[in-house]
Amino acid sequence: MSALNLAKNIIAGAFLISAMITAWAKLALTFDGSYYLISILESRELLIPHNRVAVVLLTLPAQIMVRVTEDVDTTSLVFCSIYAIIPFASILICWLLARQRQVELMLWPLIAIGLLSIPAQATQISENLIVCQLAWPLLFSVLISKGKLATALNLAGAILLAALHPVSIIFLTLIATAAWLAKRKQINTAEVILITSLFLLAGVRLAFLLAIGNAYEQETLKVATLTEMLRTGFSTMLICATGGSLALGLTQLNLAANEKALRTKLVLSWIFGTASATMMIVWSVNLQCWYQTLHYGRFLFAPFCLLMLCAVFERVSEPDLKMATNSALAKVTLTRITLARAILASAIALVFLTTALVQSYQWSICTTKLSEVLMNSQERLIDMGQQHWLAATPLNHWSSVPLAIILQGRYPKTLLLTPEARKQITKDGTFRTAPWENKFTNKYFKLPSLMTGVPSQ
Repeated sequence: MSALNLAKNIIAGAFLISAMITAWAKLALTFDGSYYLISILESRELLIPHNRVAVVLLTLPAQIMVRVTEDVDTTSLVFCSIYAIIPFASILICWLLARQRQVELMLWPLIAIGLLSIPAQATQISENLIVCQLAWPLLFSVLISKGKLATALNLAGAILLAALHPVSIIFLTLIATAAWLAKRKQINTAEVILITSLFLLAGVRLAFLLAIGNAYEQETLKVATLTEMLRTGFSTMLICATGGSLALGLTQLNLAANEKALRTKLVLSWIFGTASATMMIVWSVNLQCWYQTLHYGRFLFAPFCLLMLCAVFERVSEPDLKMATNSALAKVTLTRITLARAILASAIALVFLTTALVQSYQWSICTTKLSEVLMNSQERLIDMGQQHWLAATPLNHWSSVPLAIILQGRYPKTLLLTPEARKQITKDGTFRTAPWENKFTNKYFKLPSLMTGVPSQ
């Protein structure tokens, strides 16, 4: 087996196993994920949070399962599996597109998805994160694939991204610009239509955001909100880890242009990569750091875009390099680069797998302990403020209210409430799974009437 095939198998195996582990641990139920699932179960209606229509496609399997089975665990597993598989699917599509023409480009999405997105994986349901990851296959497809069918598929993918999250505006603009730079010398009608459509789609999405976007999205555009997110989303460790990942990428840029500096750049790549990977793993172990993922993910587009520009630069400059260099020497150099990147890419995939194991294990500990507390409680109402152990975990969040219900199945006997929800239920007997929600309906989950004011059925 060649080194390239071995690296391919390691990378595919690492990302696939990561998806299976995080799905089994139900990592997608962190933070807003539990609210998404309980909304699907309780209402049985299409879930469209913040007018992000494409979320319907991601949650459709769970919508189907809730009509097929009454087992909450099975529906939860299906729900979490869809979100868990996205990194693997993104890397797989990139590989299928790049393997025949420019396989060394695979390092760039691996640095982005395999290293930079590790902290954000603690909230897998984030549409922002999903767009960042799915933008890579779209970039590769636009740059590499040809034909009318490819153009149609690319346009469909672009519409999907636009319907998922406003950050798609940035990626669609970047991908359209990259496509024009890469193909401007030999561009056909289908490619002109695609590039124009990408620019138009980005413009339409921007107009929608500014004109009729929801209050939540418009609030995040305010300077004060962005400043607070930056302050709370990046610890010193996370800044260093992100910087290390970007430094790794920059040392890999234009490797073939200078044969003498090749070894030095490869050594620096391993130094930066090792430092970044170590900090990412340490970050994942510390549950108190997981809150940073809520805001870190909002700025993930910036390093992703930088790495995309590096990939575009290599895609555009690589043919010129082969023409300007002695063909035999260029072939040897490019072979060395491909081999070095295959080894580095395999290491990144193994780091991603390690952090998936750590995050899944940590999350399983949290949910297991919460289940034990709920099962052993003699009270029907538990105040989160009195559960001091929650403070050191990602469960110290309003989303633990719907999570506690999901963990108990269709007939929960105990509610976990925030102090504010406890006051509300004491005041008028109503119960809400989120601060902005209406009264819990008891359509799917059957809560005791004492808790909700709604008779049990």
